[in-house]
Amino acid sequence: MGSLRYLNLSYAGFVGLIPHELGNLSNLHYLNLGDNYYYNNNYYYYLYVKNLQWLSGLPLLQHLDLSFANLSKASDWLQEINKLPSLLELRLSSCDLSGFVPPIPSINFSSLTTLDLSYNSFENTSIPFWVFGLHNLVSLHLSDSQFQGPIPVHLQNLTSLRHLDLSANAFNSSIPNWLYSFSHLEFLNLGANYLQGTISSAIGNLTSAISIDLSFNELEGKVPRSLGNLCNLRVIILSYNKWSQEISEIFESLLGCASNGLEILDFSNAQLSGQLTVELEQFKNLVSLSLRYNSISGPIPWSIGNLSSLRFLDLERNQINGTFTQILGQLSKLESLNIGLNMLEGVVLEVHFANSMRLKTLVASQNKLTLEVSDNWTPPFQLNHLDLGSWNLGPKFPLWLCSQRQLLTLGISNTRILDAVPPSFWNLTSQLTYLNISHNQIYGEIQHIPMIMSNSSILDMSSNRFKGLLPRISSNVTLLDLSNNSLSGSISHFLCYNMNEPKNMQFLNLGKNLLSGKLSNCWMMWKNLYALNLGKNKFIGSIPTSIGSLVHLSYLHLDNNRFSRKLPSSLKNYKQLVTIDVAKNDFVGSIPSWIGHRLSSLVILHLHTNNFHGYIPEELCSLTSLQIMDLSHNKLFGSIPKCVHNFSAMATSNSSDYPFFSFPWSGEYFLAPIESQLVAIKGKDLEYSTTLQLVKIIDLSNNNLSGEIPEEVMHLKGLQSLDLSFNILTGRIPENIGDMGSVESIDFSSNQLSGQIPQSMSSLTFLSRLNLSNNNLIGKIPSSTQLQSLDASNFFGNKLCGPPLIDNCTIKNVQPNTEKKECKAFSGVDVDWFYLTAELGQFKNLVCLSLGYNSISSPNPWSIGNLSSLRSLYVESNQINGTATQNFGQLSKLRYLNIGLNMLEGVVLEVHFANFMRLKTLVASQNRLTLEVSDNWTPPFQLNHLDLGSWNLGPKFPLWLCSQRQLLTLGISNTRILDAVPHSFWNLTSQLTYLNISHNQIYGEISHILVILSYESIIDVSSNNFTGPLPCISSNVTFLDLSNNSLSGSISHFLCYKMNEPKNMQFLNLGKNLLSGKLSNCWMMWQSLSALNLGKNNFTGSIPTSVGSLVRLSYLHLDNNRFSRKLPSSLKNCKQLVTIDVAKNDFVGSIPSWIGNRLSSLVILNLHSNNFQGYILEELCSLTSLQILDLSHNKLSGCIPRCVHNFSAMATSDMESVESIDFSSNQLYGQIPQSMSSLTFLSRLNLSNNNLIGKIPSSTQLQSLDASNFFGNKLCRPPLIDNCTINDVQPNNEKKECKAFSGVDVDWFYAVMAEARSQQAASMTEFHWLGHRFPISNAKTRVAILKGEAMVRVFGRLLLVKLLGQSSKKSQVLLYVSSFAFTAYHEARSCIRSDLVSAGNAENVKDDLNGLDKAVSAVLGQRTIERKQFSKPEELVRLYDLLLQNTADLSDLVSSGRDRKPEELAFSEECALKSLSFPAERCFYLAKSYSLAGKRAEAYALYCRARSLAEDALQKFRTLNENDQDYIIKELKMLCDECRSNSCIEHATGIIEEVKAPENLSKRVANLSLTGVDKKLVKYLLEKLNSYESAVGDSNVEGVSRIEVFPPAFQAIPQNPIVLDLAYNFIEFPSLESRMKKEKKGFLRLW
Repeated sequence: MGSLRYLNLSYAGFVGLIPHELGNLSNLHYLNLGDNYYYNNNYYYYLYVKNLQWLSGLPLLQHLDLSFANLSKASDWLQEINKLPSLLELRLSSCDLSGFVPPIPSINFSSLTTLDLSYNSFENTSIPFWVFGLHNLVSLHLSDSQFQGPIPVHLQNLTSLRHLDLSANAFNSSIPNWLYSFSHLEFLNLGANYLQGTISSAIGNLTSAISIDLSFNELEGKVPRSLGNLCNLRVIILSYNKWSQEISEIFESLLGCASNGLEILDFSNAQLSGQLTVELEQFKNLVSLSLRYNSISGPIPWSIGNLSSLRFLDLERNQINGTFTQILGQLSKLESLNIGLNMLEGVVLEVHFANSMRLKTLVASQNKLTLEVSDNWTPPFQLNHLDLGSWNLGPKFPLWLCSQRQLLTLGISNTRILDAVPPSFWNLTSQLTYLNISHNQIYGEIQHIPMIMSNSSILDMSSNRFKGLLPRISSNVTLLDLSNNSLSGSISHFLCYNMNEPKNMQFLNLGKNLLSGKLSNCWMMWKNLYALNLGKNKFIGSIPTSIGSLVHLSYLHLDNNRFSRKLPSSLKNYKQLVTIDVAKNDFVGSIPSWIGHRLSSLVILHLHTNNFHGYIPEELCSLTSLQIMDLSHNKLFGSIPKCVHNFSAMATSNSSDYPFFSFPWSGEYFLAPIESQLVAIKGKDLEYSTTLQLVKIIDLSNNNLSGEIPEEVMHLKGLQSLDLSFNILTGRIPENIGDMGSVESIDFSSNQLSGQIPQSMSSLTFLSRLNLSNNNLIGKIPSSTQLQSLDASNFFGNKLCGPPLIDNCTIKNVQPNTEKKECKAFSGVDVDWFYLTAELGQFKNLVCLSLGYNSISSPNPWSIGNLSSLRSLYVESNQINGTATQNFGQLSKLRYLNIGLNMLEGVVLEVHFANFMRLKTLVASQNRLTLEVSDNWTPPFQLNHLDLGSWNLGPKFPLWLCSQRQLLTLGISNTRILDAVPHSFWNLTSQLTYLNISHNQIYGEISHILVILSYESIIDVSSNNFTGPLPCISSNVTFLDLSNNSLSGSISHFLCYKMNEPKNMQFLNLGKNLLSGKLSNCWMMWQSLSALNLGKNNFTGSIPTSVGSLVRLSYLHLDNNRFSRKLPSSLKNCKQLVTIDVAKNDFVGSIPSWIGNRLSSLVILNLHSNNFQGYILEELCSLTSLQILDLSHNKLSGCIPRCVHNFSAMATSDMESVESIDFSSNQLYGQIPQSMSSLTFLSRLNLSNNNLIGKIPSSTQLQSLDASNFFGNKLCRPPLIDNCTINDVQPNNEKKECKAFSGVDVDWFYAVMAEARSQQAASMTEFHWLGHRFPISNAKTRVAILKGEAMVRVFGRLLLVKLLGQSSKKSQVLLYVSSFAFTAYHEARSCIRSDLVSAGNAENVKDDLNGLDKAVSAVLGQRTIERKQFSKPEELVRLYDLLLQNTADLSDLVSSGRDRKPEELAFSEECALKSLSFPAERCFYLAKSYSLAGKRAEAYALYCRARSLAEDALQKFRTLNENDQDYIIKELKMLCDECRSNSCIEHATGIIEEVKAPENLSKRVANLSLTGVDKKLVKYLLEKLNSYESAVGDSNVEGVSRIEVFPPAFQAIPQNPIVLDLAYNFIEFPSLESRMKKEKKGFLRLW
């Protein structure tokens, strides 16, 4: 080893002490020990040294690399290295070097060319001076070395530098001019410093520059144009500066020679604006473009499609609008695309991703995009990272995600999915490091995820409709959010899973579910937890002691449960706690003093609404970081501690430094709040998350605190809300209350405070809510804009005067005594300031007061309590604000109270209802009121009518409702109830005429409601979490809304309940549930229905015919199910229909004509995303009231009807809905009818992805639409870019016929002009064929024939076009033209046969029409033959079916008794001859279709049969001895040869495939049926060649594939018995039965 010269041990994974014996290798020239480390249990292990003295034994060393080795103990590292005179390269990156780098008197390694000291922690403020003496330096790396100050001027001595990296330091000067003179510099990195000023135009002198990085500085001004003159430049990174330019200026400045070679361009977060322009296409070699975090607007330009080398494109967080352009699909090399957080909108289709085979990252979240792909779409890419958050992907779960087997991160939150997760998707979770499917309506159970490969995985499934038990989760998951679902049951199996395995979980959120039971004592292995949320569930019992082992916990939420007993003392181990929220439980005992002693980091303390008692411990004053303290609604007594001024965080207006933001919630780049709080402030419950660090409040309300308000409270100058209400505080309000300059809300109401309001309160300029009501305050309210703008009710219950109160501090013109400081004993009229009540109190005999539906905006006056005779009070639908005053309760005779639709807020208590014994009607909905009563409260009234909609009654179901035995109507919608309905409540429903409990989170099953006394009852339980089957409902119910729940099962028992009893139901909404199965035929008794919604469920099968008995039906919604077959014709009886929505089902057949004929009132017709086929019927044009027509995503063909102008509702402005037509994603052809331009109020038209051609009609409305609505066609004119030119040649508008095109880009066919056809059709009276003239009387027939002839001419001329040389392009264009001709002649024949039907007994007319029919059929046959060379095999099979039929029909063309013309005889003979070859050619193409489908055995058999048919035909032709048939004989010979060669190829290919996959052979043998016994339908392929059998299967045939009958019929074969016996001894016959596939009933097979 002594002669060793080269030693490279880099990246070898070595750790530990570097042996000093290396110093014995005296001949060593190269030593590389860099990048050695090992990671285990969240800790890195490295190489290290005690000293570097062993280096002195390596005098010949030229290259030394110790990167990542720990040299912190080698304090003499520089002195030892200076002993290496031959050193050329020194790399000490990330070596933990620290301290002051000493100067060197003389440098021994002066020949050094490379120096890397990056990523160390030197204490030198500037670069050591000895570095500037290394004049041979070529590469200098000093990044992240904590250097600061100006860039040293002595660097200009290093004139040989080619690579300079000073990034990630603290240099704070401008870029020195001398730096621009480094003409040899190739790589310059000054990023992540504090550089200021502008970039000089002298940067153009860096002529050798390849890469320039000036990112993350404070540079400003404009990017100099000279930068574009650097011809060698490949990389420009100027991100995170303040350029404040338009992006177009940037591109223009770089359009010099730099644009030719530039590969990486990064201007992220550079304060850029403007729009992306066409100049972008000049950067043709661009590989990476990043413009994220700017203010770039406008659409993505089409020119970006010319960047053929682009691999990375990042436009995130701009203001880019428009559609998801298809041009992005042209970037075939694109690997990463980030367009998230923009303003893109519209529909994204499969075609947009057609060329994205290399795509690995797609981030497009936070846009308004809708993905519309087929259910069986398989994307061309395999992604690693995907985020489509906030797209519209639903309602079905996107199954194509299951094909992405390389996914690492996936974000599809808030994508409108209403479906269950397929099992195959859960298999992907093991490989994911990030999964976010939150904020959807995904239902079902969450599968166990026992294995996660990554050590730091994030799973967010919150805010869905998952139910069932908690899943068992892999220990590798670090963040799990399952909150806001309907998960139930115990938590024990989740907590205690794999107890011997430590959990990596840091964030666990199970809040807002239905979890119950006690917490298991299994918290010992969850020590990494940082945040824990179990709030808003149903947990009971005490908190287990093992929870104290979570020593890293910072955020603890146990609120809104039923925990009891004392807080465990083990919680004092949480020294890092920032938040404790145990509100709304049943904790008892005193507030522990250790909260103040041990939890010094506490910022939020929520103990409200428990049963804590005793004093407020003074130890809490040690919590100097505390910002939110809520101890309200307990049983605390004693005084408020005077030490509260120690809450120093509340004494300043500075925000908290605590990390309320942490985990990447919605993607790789964003941090989301891990903490949110519902805080009572300004009289409202407000939720804070992103601004939580700014909130500072104290709430001690609703306790039994006594004594005076300490003046020390007023020292908390940063406090925003102070609530001391509902205590028994006495004394004065502290005079220095004006010092609380940040306070916005003060509530001292319902205490016993006395004296006057301090004058200093007028200085509280931020005060927006002040409540001093119900105290003993006296005197005048201080004057200030803030106080006088408050509501007067905030001062009621005192002896105050002055605005905002009505009393102006005078009584009978006597001025108040302002000289005295104290209140005096009042006696009669000598009361100094005591004012009388308002005028309302004068009407003491008032019985009824009705002020509803006005604009009264004042609060309820207290004087209303003096109206002792009042029985009816109606003030609904005003703007009355303030609180629900207790003076209402003084109206003991009140029977009817309606205060709904106002702006009341605050808390309503039992005391408010104490005197309401006679109350019968209480309507108070649509206010912001909270009802707080005890669980066992029994109201003093028995109501008939109650509506508390939008109150806060939850989370428990208000049990006091069950005491209201006389209720007739009940409305408690949107009242925040999260509970099950008690059984006793359902008993009330029999007497109700109106029940509304919608928009809550009520769960459980809905009981049967079999008895309803009223004949017109309304029940609305929509938008809850109800589960189970549909309830049986009384026939008296007229309105039933069960939508948006999780009801499941069949609908049969519901529909068919009491079939002999007619239903009164008029409105039935079962949408957005999980109902399934077929619809029963029980609709006969539901004839009163006016609206029916069964959408967004899982129904299957056909629609029963009895639905047609709903003759009063106006609204029908069956969308988003799995209905199939045809629409029943019985629906035509529903003549009052206004809306039909059957979108997103599997309906088939043509669109029924009765829709247009019978449903004349139709306004909305939505048939999209089905399997409808055929033409768009002209009968639809009869729907003159139609405003929305959606036929998209079907299989419709033909032309758009010209009668669309009959949609008069879209042509006039007197309508209420948006006018919309969507025919996209069909197979429509022809031109857009000119009549469509008359729909002047059409706001949405989508014709994309069809086969339309020609010009878009001119109209203001059509040209204003987005161009994407016309994509996927062959159209031109605005709004498309194409202005109807072919290779810059304008169309020949003068000639009636098309000219021969000289280019290949035939995007439209002006050859077939509608005007020309109409003019020619007027003069065309006969059709000439084979010497006959057939009269044409039908105009439609004439136009169709002319259209066909014109397209035949186009076909012939295109065959002569020289530039159509590409076979694929030529075939595509010719097939397209041929299809038009084919369709035209079919249309003509249809018109002729319609005329034949109507001809009756007119024999002459029928004879002419029959002749014309045969003539057109012959031409159609000729067109079929021409078409075959451009069609697919399966299409050709069908075409030959037509040819065979046509030739058969033409055989009777010459009628008896009529002279036959020579042309007829010749044509008849030709047809007879061709009919001999057609079967062989048909069988050949059938074989070809099976070959393409990979069915080798079938293809081989069919090729053999085709050869047999061809040989038979060939033999017959030879016997005819016709000289002019030589070309047919030649074709048949070629066909025989092709059949033979193809059969050999299929035979060989089949053998190769079976050898490669032997298991397929056994499976194929097992699938072969030899006997065909016991099958419903037996079809043998080779015996059924005359009927078309698809290569992809026939759903009408049951059984396995059969090629030919086996075994064949028995034939006796003479054999020698002895030989046969001998053979039997040596031959082993396998049992065929063991290799046969077992029969399975109901399993559809191909044949």
